[in-house]
Amino acid sequence: MSRYKESSDAWSFSSASLALADDGVFPPIIIRSGAGTPRVRIGVSAGGNGSLQMYEGVAMTTSGTLISPIQRNRVTGDGSPPDVTVRSGGTLRISGTLLFTEALIGPAKEQVSGANGPDEEWNLLPNTGYALLITNLSGGAAPFSVMIDCYEETIT
Repeated sequence: MSRYKESSDAWSFSSASLALADDGVFPPIIIRSGAGTPRVRIGVSAGGNGSLQMYEGVAMTTSGTLISPIQRNRVTGDGSPPDVTVRSGGTLRISGTLLFTEALIGPAKEQVSGANGPDEEWNLLPNTGYALLITNLSGGAAPFSVMIDCYEETIT
């Protein structure tokens, strides 16, 4: 008999812009899953109004900056790296599917949900690229940040 359980390792990735210009686009956040099935929660803090779009099936034409994972399980985590990478910036070729567009009414801090509700996880497809595109629509410079929490599903 198999059952699903949360992996002993869990990670966070974060990126921030303290003064994103009006109509400016936050450096694209790229989530690339490996062979596993990562589960992620995405949170955005917005210092003003904005929009967020999430795409599936994207490719990077330049690599951007790797965001180092922070091991959240400080007690029993084994320290192994996640089977997911997160990068900021770089050049994208968005030929994938737009999963959702969400309004960010700022200043606010909210979980990204698409149509699933504010506390839902996203179960990412293996070996697939995802992009988060955030645009400042507040009428002036404003701070924006992104926090991504993830763990990988294991079967025991």
